[in-house]
Amino acid sequence: MKTISNPYKIEVVSDSGMTYYQVVRKRDEAILYANSLIDNIASFILEEGIDKMGFDSVPEFANNHVF
Repeated sequence: MKTISNPYKIEVVSDSGMTYYQVVRKRDEAILYANSLIDNIASFILEEGIDKMGFDSVPEFANNHVF
């Protein structure tokens, strides 16, 4: 099985009682997209083709059956 080096990660951030998700490029820690709705994060991932490259999932993806 071929292992893909994943260039992205998904982070969950909580600030002042607000939780949101952000898609981050690992090499320079650039935040590519941030949103409080997991569905919007999923849409961004699909539109940008990040799902084809792989990503580090947070439990919310599995729990909400986004993919």
